[in-house]
Amino acid sequence: MIFKSLSVIALLSAALALPAHAAGDVRGNVGFTPAKVKAGRDSIRIAFDVILDRIDLGANAQLNLRPRLVSQDGTQVYEFAPISVAGRTRHIMWQRGDRTTPQPLRARGERMVVPVSITAPAFEWTRSAKLNVEEQITGCASCELERHEFTVAERLSREPYRPTFAVAYLTPEAEAVKVRSEKFVARFNFRVNRTELLRNLGNNAVEFARVDSVANAILGNKDVTVRTVNIDGYASPEGQEANNIRLADGRAKSFVKYLEQTYGLSTRLFHVEGHGEDWAGLRQWLTANNNQWSAQLLDIVDGQARNNNARKDRLRKLDGGNAYRFLLDNVFPQLRRTEYQFTYAVRSFNAAEAIERYKTNPRLLSLAELYQVGNSFPEGSAERRSVFDTAERLFPDAPVSRFNAIAGNLAAGNNGNYADFLAKFPTSAEQLNNLGVHYALAGNYKQAAECFRRAGNLPQAVKNLQELSKVER
Repeated sequence: MIFKSLSVIALLSAALALPAHAAGDVRGNVGFTPAKVKAGRDSIRIAFDVILDRIDLGANAQLNLRPRLVSQDGTQVYEFAPISVAGRTRHIMWQRGDRTTPQPLRARGERMVVPVSITAPAFEWTRSAKLNVEEQITGCASCELERHEFTVAERLSREPYRPTFAVAYLTPEAEAVKVRSEKFVARFNFRVNRTELLRNLGNNAVEFARVDSVANAILGNKDVTVRTVNIDGYASPEGQEANNIRLADGRAKSFVKYLEQTYGLSTRLFHVEGHGEDWAGLRQWLTANNNQWSAQLLDIVDGQARNNNARKDRLRKLDGGNAYRFLLDNVFPQLRRTEYQFTYAVRSFNAAEAIERYKTNPRLLSLAELYQVGNSFPEGSAERRSVFDTAERLFPDAPVSRFNAIAGNLAAGNNGNYADFLAKFPTSAEQLNNLGVHYALAGNYKQAAECFRRAGNLPQAVKNLQELSKVER
């Protein structure tokens, strides 16, 4: 059984502040955790932690804390073994001495937690006893410098209040029509100067498998309706320009024919364009990838942009043809490609459907639907933050997506360099509240309070002002 009337339960609940000592040999704070008190037929057991917070002693000093159960009338006392903390010299003296007393803790000015478990006989008076602490300070040669006795209640010094602040979110506007576009690249092999698309040529089987995976995922999705399919064909800058335009266009149309026949798509959905030689792609590659010829190749590509034949001639002659062979082997194959883009409309989802789609394909969701998904998780949870972070990634141009992502981080106590964004965000009660939370987490309570007051009757701001008032008290 537990004696609820035992004063220990109430008294071991907060920190003690050590008084200023005349000797000046003790600095720091002593505290206790809530005690667990159990009583048997013959004994009472008390378990708690002693918190020695930044205890620092003079080299020759020792601090002894002896718990004592004292009856209500003060006539009965039961003493327990002391908890001792020694300065550097006293600690060394114990190690070199006869060690007849328990080893004292070494005071290092750091936080120490000492678990204590003490047992006393179960007398009638112990059931309502007070837990006193006798504090003794000794110097060199164990001479007593000071002695005090107190109850925990007499030295009660509460831990600083740790406020929790409420954030506000903004509800995004619903999309009237959800339209999404996804672009992909296929690099098929073709016979020289031909446009027929052959499955068994080169690496084409692998490219077909990739195309089919994309097409099945989009065209087989009952949540979407395809609006357009854009096909763009590109050739590498080698050979005759007119022939390259013909090949890029013909190869793009061969790909369209495959999609029409395989997936039953209507011809009216397609927009096809053959772009011919991809000089822009070559320039992009040279800019992104540095090699021994990059600067000279870029000079050629940029220097005669209006004369492709002259550019090709100079490319072939650079470094005795070595640079051109490098392009043929490593760059031109990447430029010969077919880009295809599906543009489709997505139906709207209710809250339950949105949660399910988020697990498999969050791109199908609107910003407002992602907001619903985020709100399905507890405030401050990693899941909620992840949803709002995903919304920010999928909708980078929507300021409200960043606003809510920041709110999710603030709710979890994760502050960042948010002041500029929040200060420039359109003024609203939610904006002012979250800017205040940012300031509060940074310890700037004055600016935080001003923001909360300006947010008016917003429930989160009202609560946050109350939290600040607790901190000030």
